[in-house]
Amino acid sequence: MALEPVPHTPSRNISAVLYDPEERKLVVWFAKNGRAYQYADVPEDVALGFGQALSATEYLQTFIEGSFMANRIV
Repeated sequence: MALEPVPHTPSRNISAVLYDPEERKLVVWFAKNGRAYQYADVPEDVALGFGQALSATEYLQTFIEGSFMANRIV
């Protein structure tokens, strides 16, 4: 399955959030530096939590970073 866009609140830091539910991969693109990070083994409910978050950046920092293995892909 391919990466699918995940809705998120507008952010100056995050330009896109993508998720592959079959492979449980989350990709976050950063607006300011153009970098992208892939997070492994992310449950679908956690990935889709971006849609309910008041701040995409705070959600990333609270629920993703430090909880899932990340690799810079761009």
